[in-house]
Amino acid sequence: MSGSFFFGQHTVFVSNRRLTTLVEFALSTANDQATTDESRAFVDRFEKLQADTFFPGIDIDLEELFISSSERRFWASVFAELAKRIEQRRIGSPDQHDWRQEAADQAARIARMLVSNQDEG
Repeated sequence: MSGSFFFGQHTVFVSNRRLTTLVEFALSTANDQATTDESRAFVDRFEKLQADTFFPGIDIDLEELFISSSERRFWASVFAELAKRIEQRRIGSPDQHDWRQEAADQAARIARMLVSNQDEG
C-alpha cells in the first residue's frame, strides 16, 4: 500500500512509511522555520490535520491542504529545507543511508510542486 502527495496533475508516490516519515520530518523542520504568527498558524493547522485525519495510504492534496499562496511558499521552503537536511544527514538516523537519496528527492519534488503552483490560490 502507498500514499501520495499531489497538486493538480503532479504526484509524488511514496510508501506508507515514507509518507509518515516525510510528514513528521516536515513538521520538525517547519517548527524550526516558523518565526511569525502566520507561519506558526500554518504549522499548528498541519499538526492538527496530521493527528486527526492522516492515515496509512492517504493521498494528500497539497492544493486543498495549503490554501493560500503564502502558505504554499512557507511549505515549499519547509520541504526544500527538509530535502537538504536529509541529504546532509541532519535529520533521521545517521546510521541508515539507503533511504536518504530517494527521500530527499521526494521532499524536493514536493517543494517544487508547491513553488510552481504557489500563485494559484
